[in-house]
Amino acid sequence: MRIHLKPGAVPFTVHTPRPIPFTLRDQVKEELVSLVKQGIITPAGNEHSEWCHPMVLAPKGKGVHITVDHTHLNTQVARPTHPSPTPHVAIRNISPNVKYFTAADTLHGYWQMELAEEDCHLKMFITPYGRFQHCRGPMRFPVTGDAYCLCGDMALQGSQLCESCG
Repeated sequence: MRIHLKPGAVPFTVHTPRPIPFTLRDQVKEELVSLVKQGIITPAGNEHSEWCHPMVLAPKGKGVHITVDHTHLNTQVARPTHPSPTPHVAIRNISPNVKYFTAADTLHGYWQMELAEEDCHLKMFITPYGRFQHCRGPMRFPVTGDAYCLCGDMALQGSQLCESCG
């Protein structure tokens, strides 16, 4: 997956992490360690980047979900154009004669896409436990959704299973 900046993009850096409630600190540490072990993120160490975003926590059941505030980067990125069908259109393209229908649930599907190494510095984020950068397609980033839909459509292209993909 590539991230293409618009011409004249202005870098954005946060130098201080957002505070974490005391009761969530252990959970956040555990989640960061888990994401590193899975190869989703990597510690940035002394890596320099003009881009660094704040970590944002979202409740997830009894745990915590780590997200990143990409508000500033989102305005600086050129999104690819890929005409994915809406769910409404995709369903309407299914032939009434179809005998079988299935849906694929790709848990954490975005994380299956490697982020191009030359773009990892754009996805750096800061936490009280150091800076990290994404190695895989980050959640809640519009370009990731575009790239994921393109990959899925390309994988199914020409298949009788996906008449709406072409």
